Amino acid sequence: MEESAVRKGNFKMINLQNYEVVMYDLNKDLGEIYDISEQNKSQLDSMFFSYHI
Repeated sequence: MEESAVRKGNFKMINLQNYEVVMYDLNKDLGEIYDISEQNKSQLDSMFFSYHI
């Protein structure tokens, strides 16, 4: 499986090759260092659902 990314507003979700999903707030973390997926489950779920339609 290849890595893939989805961007929605200032959020970016990345589906990694090992089936891990990470999310970043690009307004606050342009370098994509701090994974905020655990703190933003509803946003992550929304992006994940729209990606898999």
